[in-house]
Amino acid sequence: MDPQIQQKVLQFETFVNDVLKADLAKLAEKLDARNADVAEFLQLKSMITTFQNTNVEKTGFKTKVDIGNNFFIQAHVPDASKILLDVGLGHYIEFTLDEALVVINIRIKLLEQQIANLRSAIARTNAHIKLILITIRDLQGMREDDMGVMDIYHYLVDEISDPRVSDWPLMSNPFGIVLISLAYLFFVLYFGPLYMKDRKPHALVKTMICYNISIATASAVLFYGILTSGYTTHLSMGCEPFVISDDSISLSMARWMWWILILKIAELADTIIFILRKKYNQISFLHVYHHTATLVLAWITCKYAPGGMWTFVMLPNCAVHVVMYMYYLCACLGPKTQKIITPWKKYVTRLQLIQFAIMTVHTFQALLPSCEPTRKPLAYIYMSQVAFMFYMFLDYYRKSYLQKKIK
Repeated sequence: MDPQIQQKVLQFETFVNDVLKADLAKLAEKLDARNADVAEFLQLKSMITTFQNTNVEKTGFKTKVDIGNNFFIQAHVPDASKILLDVGLGHYIEFTLDEALVVINIRIKLLEQQIANLRSAIARTNAHIKLILITIRDLQGMREDDMGVMDIYHYLVDEISDPRVSDWPLMSNPFGIVLISLAYLFFVLYFGPLYMKDRKPHALVKTMICYNISIATASAVLFYGILTSGYTTHLSMGCEPFVISDDSISLSMARWMWWILILKIAELADTIIFILRKKYNQISFLHVYHHTATLVLAWITCKYAPGGMWTFVMLPNCAVHVVMYMYYLCACLGPKTQKIITPWKKYVTRLQLIQFAIMTVHTFQALLPSCEPTRKPLAYIYMSQVAFMFYMFLDYYRKSYLQKKIK
């Protein structure tokens, strides 16, 4: 390579590493601080509202005070009608509870504006980094098809992924999840039916009851975990750029996304139970594809973007799965219960269609030029899979309910 080009490449790389990435880290730190401030104000607002609703401001209340070394004493607050708020520079002003709520709402709005500005700055910095990396590649005379297999693998698995999850089980490389997917497909498409060919179907009633209760409960817990790891404080349903951060809320969200992956692995047991019961009519292409695709998407999300707007799709997914597996649970309880719930089956399918519609609309934001400029491939993967599954579920609904109704 020409020495002058080498020098320019070195300058660009130094600028990215020493300036842009440093700026990105500072912006992420500021964003975490503002999010923490919003969370604190929301908690204070909730406490004040509770005081007003329970008439505590007039009657007072008791609380415990930490005096150090894990020792606590009980304190009585006789008058809770006023509160001191930190207005900055170590100064506090006394407000009534109504006045405090007004001040808190103003502070929250100001902080939300600062958060929006910081997210825009983070998006611009990420775009600048991407542009410089493309420039470096052009200077080096490299194209995507000039990269070796190992270069592409290293880039996809190490360089653009979230380094926080790289040491977690199944997350260092895709081989584990690929092996699980292949083993699932091998059992479902070949070994399972072959094994059960000359055997009587198993009832597995108790197994199904325990399984459905477990999946429904796990889905509810994961819904709550994801909801309280950002969506009750600073995350909205709009474009929320994913920022790699070591703050407690961001790490909590990443951990919940890993548990989503584990849940998707556990849900593969659906098909295994069908095979052991010889319910082959329920093992459709839609069923097998849906389980395999959601497993792969869960791994991709945890590996590359376990935060920001990319986690929202798991909220409707978990909510629907609570309803769906409760329906399956009722279906296990005997013919009488089955007769009662059968008319509701089409509504469960409708709920799934609504879920995919919500996912599609929400993810569409990522295709906008100003939203997540460095993660467009992830948006295309999401959109294509969600749209395809929506089409298949719609086709299933039409054939199962609408055409039968016409006949």
